[in-house]
Amino acid sequence: MGLRDQVRGLIPEHAFCFLSDHFDVIGNIAVLSLQPPLTGYRHIIAEAIVSRRRNIKTVLVKTSPVRGIKRTACYEAIIGSESELFIMNMGLPTGLT
Repeated sequence: MGLRDQVRGLIPEHAFCFLSDHFDVIGNIAVLSLQPPLTGYRHIIAEAIVSRRRNIKTVLVKTSPVRGIKRTACYEAIIGSESELFIMNMGLPTGLT
């Protein structure tokens, strides 16, 4: 079952048609890009992601386009507030902030 199937009926049809099953996962952080009609439903979408993927501790929503020399964007934390990411590198935990 995909994200769209999970939130069907919880989001009105006029906004639902903008929802994608796609989101990025980096360690225990999920990163979403939502169209404007979905911003009011971001908490419902974030809860659906966390309930489906138990390893996700933080859900971020992209709030600005990628820009600048360093190609960075701004994000809003919807669930969680972890600013540290732990990934496994050759079997050993590696921390990133």
